[in-house]
Amino acid sequence: MKGKNDPRSGSARKPARDFPPEVRVLLSEIEKEPVPERLLELARQLQDALARKRAEEEEPSERHARQAGQR
Repeated sequence: MKGKNDPRSGSARKPARDFPPEVRVLLSEIEKEPVPERLLELARQLQDALARKRAEEEEPSERHARQAGQR
């Protein structure tokens, strides 16, 4: 899975230090919680499906750009 600082994550994430102390404590506790393997697998499948969809949507644009360059 992509990490918090991965530019492909789709959202700009605010550094934890920018949150109020009570929120930082909650985030820290959440990050310590174990994630069930099934949930990780489902997240991977979702990422793969989204990546395929994004690639399919980009293909027509790329073809159009190549065709325009050949004219």
